[in-house]
Amino acid sequence: MGLKCTGNRCESSKKRGSCRGRLRDTILDWEDSLPNKDLDMGAEQSRKADLSICLGTSLQILPSGNLPLLTLRKKPDGSKGRLVIISLSKTKHDGRAHLKINARVDTAMRKLVDMLNVRVPKWERPVIVHQSRSSVSLSSAVAWPGSPPPKRVCPSGSSETEGDVKPASDDKREHAPATPKEEPVESNGLNENKLGVTSTSTQPAERRPWPHCILVFSGKRKSGKDYLTDILQKRLGDARCCILRLSGPLKKAYADEHALDFERLLDASEYKEQYRADMIRWGEEKRGQDPGFFCRIVCKSEEARRRPVWIISDARRRTDVDYFATHYADATLLVRVEADEQVRVSRGWTFTPGIDDAPSECGLDEGVTWHYVLTNNGSDHLLGEQLDSLTRRVEQATTAEPGHGVLLENEND
Repeated sequence: MGLKCTGNRCESSKKRGSCRGRLRDTILDWEDSLPNKDLDMGAEQSRKADLSICLGTSLQILPSGNLPLLTLRKKPDGSKGRLVIISLSKTKHDGRAHLKINARVDTAMRKLVDMLNVRVPKWERPVIVHQSRSSVSLSSAVAWPGSPPPKRVCPSGSSETEGDVKPASDDKREHAPATPKEEPVESNGLNENKLGVTSTSTQPAERRPWPHCILVFSGKRKSGKDYLTDILQKRLGDARCCILRLSGPLKKAYADEHALDFERLLDASEYKEQYRADMIRWGEEKRGQDPGFFCRIVCKSEEARRRPVWIISDARRRTDVDYFATHYADATLLVRVEADEQVRVSRGWTFTPGIDDAPSECGLDEGVTWHYVLTNNGSDHLLGEQLDSLTRRVEQATTAEPGHGVLLENEND
């Protein structure tokens, strides 16, 4: 929330004079970002939904404008949700909707409830609540018309009459008026038909997004993810490219909590292997509480702030892919590293129950359409050609004009 000073002070009486505390608004202002936790929750519920209905919105404000598209993605049971848009104006997602109704929301919903034989209570007049607390009493709600102006709540809990209170909104300006003649602003969101992941960047379209490009790597154990990401970083240069490991903050927190050697957990040693199963279990518990927890930590790191190209070397779960697709859609490329089982065995891999059949190892085997699939079976010539293509794509992303997305097509189509 903005919590910006309104310029007024609380005049509530106290034992020794008035409060005089500065009043702050509790409105989600235009330039304020949606809280990450709430955005992640919205994305998760959109993925689970069988039907998304968009009422009276131009779907221009991002990232919430792309959340309904998550309903269209394939679910674990193989089914896909549907999208309905009811709006007088055109929207950028009209072509993706199963049904578009060009009508006023009141008209369309009135006909719908009549067809469903649903009784809707008669609306008489709006009610303004002075305090956004569950303990609010009916006496603190003022009916309209004939009521005094609404009040703002100051930090001390008292309130002051205000004549120009901004309307509350569930989103960042979805209450802004949209006319039938208004043309939607095209976003640089992902095209689900080609990419398999839909969402968008939180950056304004007219600004150059930061970072310029994110390569999200996934692959099974001993497939060579670390080897390839190291090569790619050397090609792009340390000055503009950094490798971010989602396992880094996980291992650091796990090491601190269990009094272990954090540095040794980062390498490919036997020390790490003996704690791997328990570390996976512990990490899943953390992700269950907050799916984007570890992703947010690496995105706020000093390395990430200084370099325009990020390589996420160890995406293992659908929530990892979804996080970057939701928050950095214009910049994200999904890369899968594959190697034959016999090749992985030659590199020291052996099947371990509880690890190689866990969601952390198999969660991305299906359901994701990768922009690049790198085959790492030992052919230097083939691997070089694939890395050349990926490098050119990154170069294109870092030199693109502001406001132009880098995800042009799926390299593997």
